[in-house]
This record gives sequence, C-alpha cells and structure tokens, in this order.
Amino acid sequence: SVTLKEDTLGIAGGAFSGCTILTSINIPEGVTSIGEYAFYGCKSLTSIIIPEGVRKIGKSAFKNCKSLTSVEIPATVTNISDAPFRGCENMKSIKVEPKNMYYKSEPNKRDGNDFVLFNKNKSKLIAYPANSREVQYDIPDSVTVVSDWAFCDSKKLNRITMPDSVIEIGE
Repeated sequence: SVTLKEDTLGIAGGAFSGCTILTSINIPEGVTSIGEYAFYGCKSLTSIIIPEGVRKIGKSAFKNCKSLTSVEIPATVTNISDAPFRGCENMKSIKVEPKNMYYKSEPNKRDGNDFVLFNKNKSKLIAYPANSREVQYDIPDSVTVVSDWAFCDSKKLNRITMPDSVIEIGE
C-alpha cells in the first residue's frame, strides 16, 4: 500500500509501472493528472480511488491491473486517453460521477450492475468492463465510435450487437 504526500500534484507516466505487489494507493486530492502507463502491470492492485481534482487520465494508465474490479471517475475528469483499462481482466464496473460534464457510464442493459464508460453524449464507447457477467451486449444507437481496446479481455462476451450508427472501430 502506498500513500502519496499531500502536496503531490500529479502521477507521472510509468510512475508505478511494474509494481506487481502494490495492492492499494491513496491519491491525495491535489493530484490533477494520472500519466500514461502510470500503474501499468500493477497486477495486485485491487482498488483505487481517483479523487476529485483529477482532470486527466493518461493512455493505458491502468493497463494490466489484473486484480482491479471497479473504478469511479470523479466529476473533475475532462480527459481520458485511449485504453485506460486495457487488460484489466477482472474489471466489473466503470462508474462516472453523474455531475461529470465530459463522460458518463451506464449499466449493461441486461444486468444493470456492470457499468460501461462513454463520452458524455454517448457517441463514443470508451471501455466495457472485461469481467462483466453478461454474454451479450447491445451497443447503443448513439455510438458512432468504438475506442481502441474497448472490449479487451471480455472473455464472457460471445455476442455484440453493433448498430448502423457505428462508423469507426478501434484496434
């Protein structure tokens, strides 16, 4: 477990990359950014609280955090880069504070407990929780872009219904 100093302003790219025994981290409210690959490969990280004040979550910030099961994104986040939760094979829910003006999350239509991450107007599907209990997902009609790695490690999914509105699919 790590507790960052209260005067910490940001978490640099790769700061905790490869810290395989890190199980939790206390991020102080003064932090405004989480850099690219900041927690890459922290396979024992089971929980993280992203505090109000964080504005940016870098590319693949939590990539391969295999024990992470849920995350809550505060209202202050204005920028989430590509594939923030790629390889988080036990992720069940990605919730966004309802007052966030840039992003939103919605439950799976079938289950209601596993939250999917979108941009605010739901034109971009950013991340689907890899360990959702669902075997089928219907992408909403509002979606035009499916982000890179959005469905990475979603092993239980055997069917995705994609509407005609989708014009771009990432890697």
